[in-house]
Amino acid sequence: MESSFKLVTARDLEPKQLESFMHRTYGPVKGAFLTRHGGWWYRGEEQRWAVLANQQIAAYCGVIPTVCRMAGVPQAAVWWVDLFVAPEFRGFGLQRLFDQAIRHRADLKLGFPNRLAARIHLRHGWGVREDFRMLLLPLAPTRIWPLRAIHGLRGAVLKAGAGALGPAARWLRGRLSNYAPRSARLVDDPNSAMLAELFARHQDRNIVTSERDSDFIQWRYLDAPYRGAMRFYLAGPPDDPRVALISRTVDRPGCRMVRILDLFGALSDRALLRDVLLLCLRDSVHDQADQVTMLATQPALRGILRSIGFVAGAKVPFCWHSEAAETAALLQRSTCHFCLADSDHDEPG
Repeated sequence: MESSFKLVTARDLEPKQLESFMHRTYGPVKGAFLTRHGGWWYRGEEQRWAVLANQQIAAYCGVIPTVCRMAGVPQAAVWWVDLFVAPEFRGFGLQRLFDQAIRHRADLKLGFPNRLAARIHLRHGWGVREDFRMLLLPLAPTRIWPLRAIHGLRGAVLKAGAGALGPAARWLRGRLSNYAPRSARLVDDPNSAMLAELFARHQDRNIVTSERDSDFIQWRYLDAPYRGAMRFYLAGPPDDPRVALISRTVDRPGCRMVRILDLFGALSDRALLRDVLLLCLRDSVHDQADQVTMLATQPALRGILRSIGFVAGAKVPFCWHSEAAETAALLQRSTCHFCLADSDHDEPG
């Protein structure tokens, strides 16, 4: 049966066929985004594939090329994202076709799977860890986005609890709105070379993280189709910035959220981290945001975030696969620093 399937890239598909599949599979918002900006999202149309069965799309996936810093050494990798197999074609081993295509891109494959996919990856020889956290600061607890998806008795209980947090949230918004930064400031004209140099100057070889060179920064932030929704912050002396933070404001029905997409530089400087984070939170309050969200994969960073109001959190499984035993072992035991801008966490919307 597998021989009747054909693996093609997005370039080989009829645009209308791909658009229809995107909308049907991923919904109107993400589907429209991938239709218009898929070439940017995956860093090239050749980075996403479909499996055809009788000229119909039976399965789809994409990868986002990246470079991962391992013990201070850059290593090519890919984030494996958006894997979907149509229900009627499950059980035919179509994932193996994607495996073969991706194997030629890079030895190291990375991903943030859901819990079910994490168990499947574990059975297939991937490494999995679950010590990463997505943290949320509720500036307007009754309007935070996660509550929209919870119904029934549990939803009623959680919404009542959110309402009880109203006085504390008003107090927190008041404190944040008056925050006076020490050295943190908003940057109106960010420069990819300067930000890349800041990252390189303060990169800790003991932390596994994504390489933030000028090409990455230009692509991921400055050329982003939602560039106007981003803010760029620096902290440290004017002639020697030491920490950078990049945020994005997203409006959804009934909820305005701020996502902290990236934070890099001198990550051991707790005072600078607090300063730049608090300035971002102050601006979020002034913009009437309902929540602020950040992926925190370092225990020390999670401690700072919780101390300034990030009280809600959820586990985020992380997985990887490499034929190199030392690479796999490094990812298992090392402190990692990944952010919302990595993989596909920064969803369109």
